[in-house]
Amino acid sequence: MSDVEMKSPKSAKKAKKSDRTSSASAAKSGKTYEERVEAVNIISKPLACKKSTKKAHKLVKKAASCKRIRRGVKEVVKGLRKGEGGLCILAGDIYPLDVYSHLPILLEEKNVPYLFVPSKQDLGAAVHETAHLRRPDQGQAGKEGWRQGV
Repeated sequence: MSDVEMKSPKSAKKAKKSDRTSSASAAKSGKTYEERVEAVNIISKPLACKKSTKKAHKLVKKAASCKRIRRGVKEVVKGLRKGEGGLCILAGDIYPLDVYSHLPILLEEKNVPYLFVPSKQDLGAAVHETAHLRRPDQGQAGKEGWRQGV
């Protein structure tokens, strides 16, 4: 046999699809998963693998569309004090560490599962992708003036 491996049509199709999705996600953000992992801080453990990161982003999108998400350190801490549970997904590339270094300890005390994903930009994009913010038009605030947009 030569250097080229013989693949079944199904495995070739699967490999082609995975190459396409990984190149599409890298083209959107400009960085691959491995490059994002290099920028992760020291306390980011457990860090989600590539597949788990994609699943976490899907979960965040779904939670954001249902309005069941707490964004930011203050909201998360307030929810924990009130006894709310769930899964906490933290970004691993936050600097300075003092901003959220207390959260893993607090989450472990409250028995809330958590994991770190490599990029705060991707996590924020997953949240804001489904959110629809409405604000009044600048020129027509007194009339019907609501419009959909940023």
